Amino acid sequence: GLGLPIWIWLPAAGLVAALVGMLVAPTAIKVRGLYLAIVTLGLVFIGEHLFRNATSITGGSQSGRKFPLLEFRWWQEEEAFIAFTSDGPMWAPMNWLDWVLGPWINFPAEISEEAKTYLALVALLVLFVILAKNLQRTRIGRAFMALRDRDIAAEVMGVPDAKTKFEAFALSSFYAGVSGALLVAFVGRAIPEQFNLLLSVQFVVIVLI
Repeated sequence: GLGLPIWIWLPAAGLVAALVGMLVAPTAIKVRGLYLAIVTLGLVFIGEHLFRNATSITGGSQSGRKFPLLEFRWWQEEEAFIAFTSDGPMWAPMNWLDWVLGPWINFPAEISEEAKTYLALVALLVLFVILAKNLQRTRIGRAFMALRDRDIAAEVMGVPDAKTKFEAFALSSFYAGVSGALLVAFVGRAIPEQFNLLLSVQFVVIVLI
């Protein structure tokens, strides 16, 4: 996090991951189907080797490095505006909601750390789902769906195959980068050995099933 607030390091994590996805895309888009899955599995070995040896970035094997807490600060104030990592009273937005809906819904005076984290992650999930659904209605989203259903037919109809796959790699990498940053911020550490071949195989199996 480099001491930066969450509204900077969280999107930055997605942008860095999108950049990596764009670097990988020119090689990966030349293959299709299960061959693409095999390429991504090969990248797992490369990534794990790099992160295990890049100790200045990752903190080293089996130890990892600490990540910033799930706290919302405007900049580097001592007191967080919203701290998701400690029990305590409702924060300002929820107090306002309690004032509006108080006659019909009774909100608790205090909320636990787990509930705060859950509500924050649900809010981010809803935001990213809305962004994805809106993207689906755009020209880029329709091109994604056309390539997904039948790439050869989509290419015949004028959908640029390489360009669309390049954009898909960048976008999906952005989502993965944000998700990974939230995961390590929740856990507190990022250990390279957690993201091994078995985990990637599980993802591929999930997609196939």
